[in-house]
Amino acid sequence: MSTYGPSERKMLKLQRERQMQRENEMISSTQMDDDDSTTISNQFDTDDDQAWQEAFTSAKEDSSSDSTNNKSDKLDYDGYQLRDLLVSKWGVPNDIDFQQINTGCLYCTILPVLGYGNALQSRHENELQYLMHLQGIVEILNKYDVLEDFVNFVIETDKRPKRGTDSVPYRLDLSRDDIDKITSQ
Repeated sequence: MSTYGPSERKMLKLQRERQMQRENEMISSTQMDDDDSTTISNQFDTDDDQAWQEAFTSAKEDSSSDSTNNKSDKLDYDGYQLRDLLVSKWGVPNDIDFQQINTGCLYCTILPVLGYGNALQSRHENELQYLMHLQGIVEILNKYDVLEDFVNFVIETDKRPKRGTDSVPYRLDLSRDDIDKITSQ
């Protein structure tokens, strides 16, 4: 099961819109000569990276304003810090996901796969998508007040995610309603 946070959903929507825009431009650019179409596609590649950064910043500001409405203190932990924690602990940016086991338990699990960069082992195409995913994980854990416990678990655990055999699960102590909200996203 894959759970996307609000920031990731905005990024995925933007990515789909950009892909449709590129396809439309490619169809219309077939009528142009080769030099002009190369210039157009290079322009979209640059714009796409800039758009991702703008959407990330916008989504982070939106989520920060939502969390400040619910809590007096601002979220001071983000996807970058979670990635840095994973790299400092295990030397690689492992992926994290929510897994529901036996319909009554929800685990935030550190998976034994790279978060990005390897087409055969990763769910995320690039580092930005991976960071957006981690930001979504951080936001959800913070929303249910288990972020600090999860970070402490990662720091203190002796378990290692091993490819093909072991992940590092952390059981979330949540109500049935909270579990249903998280898994329905």
